[in-house]
Amino acid sequence: MSGTRVCGRLAPMTKAELRNALVRGLGSALVELETCQDPHQHHDVVLAACLRSTVFDAQVEGDRGWYLHKAATAVGGGSVEEAVIATLLGPRRVGSADHVQLCAIVHQFAVAGSQGAHAALGQHYQVLLDTMPQDPPPPDVYDDTWDRLSCVCHHLVELGGWDACEQILHEVSTAHSPYVLQRRSWFYDDVVDEFGKDRVEAVVGTTVEASQAPASGPDTPRRPTSPVTLDDLLAGRAERYQAMQFVQSATEQDVNRLLEAAVREPDRRPRSLWGLRKSPYPLDDDLLFALARNDDEYLRDIAFTVMGNHPSPTRRGLALALLDTGEQTINAIDLLARTMVASDEQRLCDAVKSLPVGDEVDGDWHSVCWAANASVERLDDNPTTDLLQYVYRQGYCSVCRSGTVRLMHDTGVLPDTIMNECLRDSYEETRQLARTLAPSAPGLDGSPGS
Repeated sequence: MSGTRVCGRLAPMTKAELRNALVRGLGSALVELETCQDPHQHHDVVLAACLRSTVFDAQVEGDRGWYLHKAATAVGGGSVEEAVIATLLGPRRVGSADHVQLCAIVHQFAVAGSQGAHAALGQHYQVLLDTMPQDPPPPDVYDDTWDRLSCVCHHLVELGGWDACEQILHEVSTAHSPYVLQRRSWFYDDVVDEFGKDRVEAVVGTTVEASQAPASGPDTPRRPTSPVTLDDLLAGRAERYQAMQFVQSATEQDVNRLLEAAVREPDRRPRSLWGLRKSPYPLDDDLLFALARNDDEYLRDIAFTVMGNHPSPTRRGLALALLDTGEQTINAIDLLARTMVASDEQRLCDAVKSLPVGDEVDGDWHSVCWAANASVERLDDNPTTDLLQYVYRQGYCSVCRSGTVRLMHDTGVLPDTIMNECLRDSYEETRQLARTLAPSAPGLDGSPGS
């Protein structure tokens, strides 16, 4: 992404650079839209970002409603609002992540005063309620139908307060049952937390005098509690959790025997080998090195996890050797970050910069950003490379990015440009962090981090 300064600000972004920034939720995208001469030229890029979620982990990061609403407003919010509402209400069922994002953006338009956006959420709620199956799936079967209803109910209550909540509780529990509402909808837990259990149950209780739980099916088999033996693990007769328990209490000799079996008979790949990841012992280097070069990604992951948990000079040597040959670069970066010495900082930085970067979410970058942060935490002195600034711009996970920002501040390498961007980041905790670190910095609307 562009880093050349022009008259006190970064050079204008190209459409590709803006797209990359929006995919990641970077505040630099909002800075660009705020300061460029013609933000309307980026209407197509912003619209595409609104209609397709690129959040790496929505359960942790949350939605990007605030962030994308700001972007949409900058390019002429009306047409973007219409397109977002049309997609949300359209006949095609959007994916779960896209649904969360669309609802969040429409909610932000409603907060900004759009009656049409508020009405659209109400219309969507009614459609979901009317089409909700009367018989919910078994508790152990996931169905996102209730999640979708919970999502739009949450936004309507945010807009309408208790009055909206009371109406929704009455309608949903009448259409289904209080039992189903309480067991299938996270919205119910939210409003209990916000308004109090007694107040919520009073509404549900006056709707249906007595609710009965659906007839229960056969009980889910309980996990066996008897400990497993090494022979059970070698024969593949143990589940992952049993293997974890065994490895954490076994002798080093027995754990190495399990590792030997993984190297000797990799094709068997029993689930019990997963327990090696929690080994309290460093285990044998020769065996781990052999497993690390196995064709099976599952086995390689076990080997690198054990080596990273128990760093040593020989394991650092393996990481450097893999980087020299270009093999398993992601695993090598992760291992070097856990085993490095100060003189490896530039080598690690160069390896990270050698990785491909695109505008599609890439899970490998999650481990890379974690490794970069971990490597700096291992250093006795402040970093001498721009590794943190680089992964800040390239990573896809906004939670990891927030940790990177904190590290940049704590090690004295946080540029003012990035601090300014963080006030506009898609992740709320990063915006809060920036307001704490720079309380006088103005946000988009002239107030800190608004």
